Amino acid sequence: MCECGLKKIFRCTDCFGSPMLCAQCVISTHIRQPLHRVEKWTDTHFSKARLGDLGMKLHLGHEGKPCPTVLEQGTKEEKEGTKMTIVHLNGHHTLSVVECKCRFAREEQEKPVGQLMGGRLFPGSLLRPHTAYTFELMEHWHLETLQSKKPTWDYWQALCQKTKLWAMIKMQKGYNEFLRSSRYWRVLKMLLRSGQSHGIDDLLPKNRWPGNTAVICPACPEPEFNLKEGWEKLAEEDKLR
Repeated sequence: MCECGLKKIFRCTDCFGSPMLCAQCVISTHIRQPLHRVEKWTDTHFSKARLGDLGMKLHLGHEGKPCPTVLEQGTKEEKEGTKMTIVHLNGHHTLSVVECKCRFAREEQEKPVGQLMGGRLFPGSLLRPHTAYTFELMEHWHLETLQSKKPTWDYWQALCQKTKLWAMIKMQKGYNEFLRSSRYWRVLKMLLRSGQSHGIDDLLPKNRWPGNTAVICPACPEPEFNLKEGWEKLAEEDKLR
């Protein structure tokens, strides 16, 4: 029996040690790991199960805990949340995502994109997203495509195979959405690493193209950057020394 008195019939294959838990405890212990895989004991063997089918909800804005504003003032639809497909390194997941309705969330964040990004989930679209990808997945995909030159199609098919092995469902759709999101991710990373997202143009010489994302070469001679003042007055053989 579980500590709460209910029968222990579930185990998490992603948690270390895979402890046996009841349905209530397996949900309460995974409020910050909602994308783990669980199995159910059927008296003869373990069968595949999903946290979403047990009532797991993904709450945004409060570190996995329910939003107090939604609990006190939310409608039935807001409390139930929106069914979304979350894609992680271990495949596809279907969970109900509950937005935060606090004042700060309403005024300071774009809903629901801002809240998804705050939860390290990259939305599949900017308007009414129903699909999101974890930052871990996007970072892994980016590394795979750069280092091993793996096509995005093959990477997506591997995720679909992981999902089929677990849920035995067909994942024929979704590639175009993932491809579009991966392109957005690549551009955002490029802007971040080039410093454009931090206004680096204000700190660099004015002779550079605004919005330039090319890597700066410190060895290449560039006026106002690594050339001394008055270099244009030097002799030709001394200009590039």
